[in-house]
Amino acid sequence: MVNNTQDIRAFSKIPFTSEPTPKPRTSGISEICDWGIPLGELADYLEHTGPYVDVAKIVLGYGAIYPLKMLKKKIDIYHQAEVKVQPGGIFFEYAAALNKKEEFFEHCHEVGFDYVEVSDSRSDWTRKEKDDHIKSVIDAGIEVIPESGGGTQHSIQEIVDDVRSSLDMGAWKVTVDCAEIRSPEGEIRQDLFDALLKVAKQEDMIFEVWAVPIWGGHTHQIRDAELWLINQFGPEVNIANLQHNWVFALEALRRGVGININSKTGGLDYN
Repeated sequence: MVNNTQDIRAFSKIPFTSEPTPKPRTSGISEICDWGIPLGELADYLEHTGPYVDVAKIVLGYGAIYPLKMLKKKIDIYHQAEVKVQPGGIFFEYAAALNKKEEFFEHCHEVGFDYVEVSDSRSDWTRKEKDDHIKSVIDAGIEVIPESGGGTQHSIQEIVDDVRSSLDMGAWKVTVDCAEIRSPEGEIRQDLFDALLKVAKQEDMIFEVWAVPIWGGHTHQIRDAELWLINQFGPEVNIANLQHNWVFALEALRRGVGININSKTGGLDYN
């Protein structure tokens, strides 16, 4: 597979407002959802888009539906493009409920998953139970990305405590579920972000936008959330739950293309 990371981009004499940092990145992360991308399409897609994709989530246990050979090939295609891969938190919850974590970790190592997401959006774990699950991933020699919140919206203190505990345990990043980011009325929960930034660095968190196949076609909410996050935290904010064919749209926003232009000042307006 051709790696285009070092290629000179088109229109290179027209500067962006910012440039992406080289891979592997710790900030400015874009995580896509893989809802069953065919292998040929995936190879073509990553040749075109790979420099802007950092993590791929093979969602909802779909990886367990693939033939083993196909899953290994898919993960290898991602790795050739320097994209890390994880099997999705809901599948981990499923394996844990069946008391099959050891088998789950064995297969993660076998096929080459880089991370495991520990979520509890479908489970009623206590804080200690979730911490034990996070520790089990670390003990298995796999990097962990816990997910905070989801299912029904939680209190600010619950999310803050969850994020802080996960990071204290050694999580690579903590994902904040999209259900926590907006109020039931659709407003961004500014007070949640204010509280989170008192206990964690921005770059230690990944913020989810709506997953369209789950939540429906709220495309304006996704764009509004992306714009708000970039305006609030800058282009290097970490964003997850992206449809794979929307990465360019987000990357353009990160680089200042496709946002409002102030005709009076000539400046750019992310609002």
